[in-house]
Amino acid sequence: MTFNGEQEAIYSLVVYNNKLYVGQGSGNLDGDILFEAFPNWLEVYYGNQESIRSLAVYNGNLYAGQASGGVSFYNGIQWSTTIVSNGINVYSLVVYNNKLYVELENGRIAVYDGTNWITTPVGGGEIRALAVYNSKLYAGQGVITLEMEIYGLMMEIHGL
Repeated sequence: MTFNGEQEAIYSLVVYNNKLYVGQGSGNLDGDILFEAFPNWLEVYYGNQESIRSLAVYNGNLYAGQASGGVSFYNGIQWSTTIVSNGINVYSLVVYNNKLYVELENGRIAVYDGTNWITTPVGGGEIRALAVYNSKLYAGQGVITLEMEIYGLMMEIHGL
């Protein structure tokens, strides 16, 4: 299986309903999602954001984190917007303890329990990645110092 996308970058991959989904994009109005329908790829979402930075499956729905645009979800039939965050990049989505965790830039995480969203700061700077390891949730951050040094931080998230 190969994929030659219309955009410059593929940022995310996920399996949903036994199909491989690809999130792509590289500029204004480029954020698309396609899925593998051998031997072709079919577009299931034509985004109006820069790119699809992250994909996750939660409670039977496909969630898409968009650059400069928040989070949308797909129930297998239609797309809906669940968090609108104009101008805020969503770099990472992860499922942990039966909740969906969404990185919202500026050191904030949104947590969805299937009914309600709670947004909370976790401190330290911009979060760029979320992952579950050994039954714990971790956040990876990128920091640029005044001296223009770049270094990464990783911290365990408690109490969310």
